[in-house]
Amino acid sequence: MNAQGGKLRKMVLKSDGKGGFEAILRSDISSLEGLIDTVRVSLLSAGCTEATVSRMDAVTEEVFANICHYAYDGNHGKVSVRLRISGGDATLTFVDSGRPFDPIAYNCNDMGSAEERIGGLGIRMVLGFVDEAEFRREDGSNILILKMKGVVPDSRIRRRRRWFTGCSSLSDELLLHSCKLSAQHADL
Repeated sequence: MNAQGGKLRKMVLKSDGKGGFEAILRSDISSLEGLIDTVRVSLLSAGCTEATVSRMDAVTEEVFANICHYAYDGNHGKVSVRLRISGGDATLTFVDSGRPFDPIAYNCNDMGSAEERIGGLGIRMVLGFVDEAEFRREDGSNILILKMKGVVPDSRIRRRRRWFTGCSSLSDELLLHSCKLSAQHADL
């Protein structure tokens, strides 16, 4: 059960038809692998380099794990993750309705001991990997928007990559990936 008392599937995945997706997940660390795989498939299909994909994997893992561990104070809630690919940029947005927390404003140097400050290293890594970061608290939700600029090549390279994968579109690839995830995970 989530904090609102409802039952959530492990992941509900929807393609945006433009190279991105929206996933609604339960804030459970066991959902992380499927989320990272989905981000990876989308970015590789868009023609991003392995280096870019690896950085976005690390960003996805850090932010989602922090939401799972801290946002709902030990309970499970809903997390929305959106990847948008537009104009050569990849934008990853995380939305949760957990307790308010602005990772951009967080300053681990304000913590007392060196052991306490270690907790802020992941946030520093995330902010170092992206070109733009924005946070806002809106309608009871934390919204974190992270953008990598100029990481998606033009459409000619994307078409060539899809030819090698055998899928006619990113929507086909996401559907195939979603079916694989659904087969692996039962309702929670």
